[in-house]
This record gives sequence, C-alpha cells and structure tokens, in this order.
Amino acid sequence: MNYVEAYNLEIGLLINFGAKSLQRKRVHNNSLIKKSNNQKNQGSKQ
Repeated sequence: MNYVEAYNLEIGLLINFGAKSLQRKRVHNNSLIKKSNNQKNQGSKQ
C-alpha cells in the first residue's frame, strides 16, 4: 500500500465498500518491519 509506506506507517487498513458486504483487510509495511527487525538483530549482536 502506497500510503502506508509514504507516511512510514507500520499498519494500514484497506476497505472495499463496493462489494455486497463490507470487505476490510489489514496491511503491513513490510519494509518498515524488516528495518525494525534488522535494528533489533544488530543491537543483540553488539
């Protein structure tokens, strides 16, 4: 999701009002999560 990465958010919400019933999905910023995990791993190695 572009807005999740653009605003540096960890979690976003995708909503579809066009279906017969409301559809929603949680989306994650994988690049931010990977960066956070790398920083945690580097901190534990020192």
